[in-house]
Amino acid sequence: MHPTETKQVIIQGGMFGEHKIKRVRQVIDYPYQFYTVDNKSFKLTLGPGAVGQVEIDIERFANSPSYKFLWD
Repeated sequence: MHPTETKQVIIQGGMFGEHKIKRVRQVIDYPYQFYTVDNKSFKLTLGPGAVGQVEIDIERFANSPSYKFLWD
């Protein structure tokens, strides 16, 4: 993302948060390590010049769609 700064990215399950993110797996460095989320979103911290790949397990249509911002 940025060559010298750490950045945080919010990842949401669906455009309106209608999907529940169950688990996240960082594919390249830790292929057998899962993080349980059980929420409609999570925050991912990317180090300087980070490159990676994540797999996200979701439960589709588990939440009611909402226009509410994640930071509200």
